[in-house]
Amino acid sequence: MGLDISVSKIKEVSEDFYGEEGGYTVNEDFKEHSKNLDEHKFYDQDGDRLYHFHAGAYSGYGQWRRLLCDLYYKINVNEFWNNYDDYASKPFSEIINFSDCEGIIDWEMSAKLYKDFADNRQLLKSRLKEYTGVLSENRFFDLYDDFMKAFMLASENKACVLYH
Repeated sequence: MGLDISVSKIKEVSEDFYGEEGGYTVNEDFKEHSKNLDEHKFYDQDGDRLYHFHAGAYSGYGQWRRLLCDLYYKINVNEFWNNYDDYASKPFSEIINFSDCEGIIDWEMSAKLYKDFADNRQLLKSRLKEYTGVLSENRFFDLYDDFMKAFMLASENKACVLYH
């Protein structure tokens, strides 16, 4: 169990398919992550996945996301969430403030997040060396690089990053 991330082109499916086979909907709490999709429709993967990785247990992903917030913003993730309007649209804000279990991030938001990841990798690497938290540097950057690749592929292929 845990969080899996896939990159795939998507297609609209019927509500019946969604109910029986699975599928995806726009998470109504995070509509800005999927502006190119209709929040009232149902979606599924269209063809083969472009990329897939296991982000770990939900708790492990939560630790990673908290560390990302600590390293970049130098604040606790709860402070970030409580003051989200101050951080909206800033680097990594859309991944720190997103569901930890299901949702869709479209190609437009993926392009923004890919830029955040690419532009800030060295900064976070230098800050992580001073951090004595629960995640090793290798584990942090393994997941970081997986997300960066997923966002790059989604943005380049007009695909979506699917949390499931």
